Amino acid sequence: MRKYPATILVTGICVACFTFSMFQSASLRIAVLWLYPMIVPSILLVALLVMTLRMFAYRNILGSRALQEKCLRLRCRLTQSAARLLVPKLSAAGKGHLRLFLRALMYACAIILFLLPVFSAWHSAESYGTVLGIFPSTDGPSYYQGAKELLYTGRFETFASRRPLSTAFFAVRLALARHNYQWAVLLQAAILGMCCICTARIIVADFGRLTGTLFLSLLFLVGERYVANPLTEALGLSLGALAFGVLWHAARSRSKWTFSFGLLMLTTALNARA
Repeated sequence: MRKYPATILVTGICVACFTFSMFQSASLRIAVLWLYPMIVPSILLVALLVMTLRMFAYRNILGSRALQEKCLRLRCRLTQSAARLLVPKLSAAGKGHLRLFLRALMYACAIILFLLPVFSAWHSAESYGTVLGIFPSTDGPSYYQGAKELLYTGRFETFASRRPLSTAFFAVRLALARHNYQWAVLLQAAILGMCCICTARIIVADFGRLTGTLFLSLLFLVGERYVANPLTEALGLSLGALAFGVLWHAARSRSKWTFSFGLLMLTTALNARA
């Protein structure tokens, strides 16, 4: 059980280092934001290509059974050769630490992926629900004012009481960010990324890493429009993604209590947006 706190710690350090680097280095920010529009399409293209090739291989379209076995042996040899070249000889404890670091780095990259739309909105001065990419518009100022009112007086104002869950969540993020609006928005994006990763892990357990990566990419395509503004969509998607994962786990384990908890989370996600 010790590996989970260590993984969370390493993931948090990686995400924090990236965030501070994006604020401090203009050249890094420009380079990353130039690559950003190509990241998810590339992931989807590679995932769909690999899934298509696997489907063809499964249906014996690529050739005979013997040819498929030769390809499998060749892939195993290439994997072993690459492991020998890239990974030095380590003890059992060293290999465990390396796996922990690689797992944490993978989680950090997934969370960073959800932070990129926020930095892109601030850099390009264009985003849904904002003015110049940063200032909230439409209902955003009302939610922001409601969150500040909740922090200062402990009461919901008239507009904020329409969707109190979202306003309270915004107030918590502002309190954690010491009333810094930008950091509160980044925290919203990071929380959405963590919720999507948790659900993708459940998908990976049943369908493999490739399907989990594809699922995570689709969740990102849905949520990237809403992470740079203080509206309610990000919270609804975060809770909805977690609810989907819990319901999927309940269907697999046939647990009534887990299923009930998943329905409760899904209802909460709907109330966050209703």
